Amino acid sequence: HEVANRDGVERIAPALPGVNQAPTHDASAVEAEDVRQAEEIVGEHLARLDWSRVSLRGCHVHLTDVAELVLDRARLIDSRLNEPDIMQVVGADSTWRSIAVDGGRIGAWDLAGGVLDAVTVSGAQLGYVNLRDATLTDVLLNDCRIETLDLAGAKVRRVSLATCAIGGLVVVQADLDELDLRGARIDRVDGGESLRGAIISAEQLLDLAPALAQ
Repeated sequence: HEVANRDGVERIAPALPGVNQAPTHDASAVEAEDVRQAEEIVGEHLARLDWSRVSLRGCHVHLTDVAELVLDRARLIDSRLNEPDIMQVVGADSTWRSIAVDGGRIGAWDLAGGVLDAVTVSGAQLGYVNLRDATLTDVLLNDCRIETLDLAGAKVRRVSLATCAIGGLVVVQADLDELDLRGARIDRVDGGESLRGAIISAEQLLDLAPALAQ
């Protein structure tokens, strides 16, 4: 793994095989509980993919025009999602470790109770991101547009929302340690009393003053 440094925080980049070296497989052929390693997985115009309890390691995943991707209790390690176009991702209690999501659009991303470790999401458009009761460590969301980021009850360690535009941020009963909000534009905050452990800029302090006062 390569170690990247941003704002003084060490982050682990995914150790991925070269895209030209990985064999290509049809996404619809991946079944629940499959174990896939060092593959390029491609799918488009699909109604539903059930990847429950799937294990992906060192994979490049390209999914376009997919209505629903089910990843309940799945394990994704050292892998990359390239320009995903998915209406709904459901991944309760799933594990995402050393993962990169590059661009694309996900309508609803439900990872309630999941574990995200060394995850980078860049240039993506996200609707409702449900991370309730999840555990996030060394996560970077960069240049993303997010309608709602729900961290209620989550354990957050070294997470940055650099240059993101966020409609609503929910931190009710969240346990925050170095949630870096500097550079993010946030329209509203729910659970301002739980912002202890967040890092904000002077400009954001003025914007968040009503929530903090409440």
